Amino acid sequence: MHNARNERRKAPSRGRELLLFVIASVIGIYSLGQGLQGVFFSGQGVSLVWLAVAGVAMWILFAQMARVKDTWPQRPAKTEPKPVAESEPE
Repeated sequence: MHNARNERRKAPSRGRELLLFVIASVIGIYSLGQGLQGVFFSGQGVSLVWLAVAGVAMWILFAQMARVKDTWPQRPAKTEPKPVAESEPE
């Protein structure tokens, strides 16, 4: 029962994390496009403000990914089977 309570507590947290990831991704992609618009269209400069917004969004994403990686379940290390000595055919 104690484990079931912990699972219920994790569910809203995972939903918030997913929402934060999606929002930061959308903001980062949009701001990167706006910041680099001058590269693709002549007569417009590169917008450092939008690139700064993209940098903050990437910082949020990298911080979230690092935290999630620390708590991610690890697979057990695979031990490779020892090679079987092959006998030569006679």
